[in-house]
Amino acid sequence: LPAVPAGRKVAVLGVMAELGESSRADHERMVALAAEHGISVIAVDAPEYGSSALHVADIDEAEAALGALDIATAVLVKGSRVAALERLVARLFG
Repeated sequence: LPAVPAGRKVAVLGVMAELGESSRADHERMVALAAEHGISVIAVDAPEYGSSALHVADIDEAEAALGALDIATAVLVKGSRVAALERLVARLFG
């Protein structure tokens, strides 16, 4: 996402369920890296991302938080299979 030429960059992230003891730190590190590259983070039902992410409860709230999408917006959707974020992708781009 950092290399994508876009005016607005957003990562919609679900929980990374396969992480072990370092889970909280790894989630927070993802948000910090995103911020370094000018990427906003929307965390879907994943408090592990810490206070720097915008937290939403479900894909309905994630869709609302994304707002209007246009050609100048790049969106990355990523999470463990248990997050089922493919439902958001289908809703947005299906």
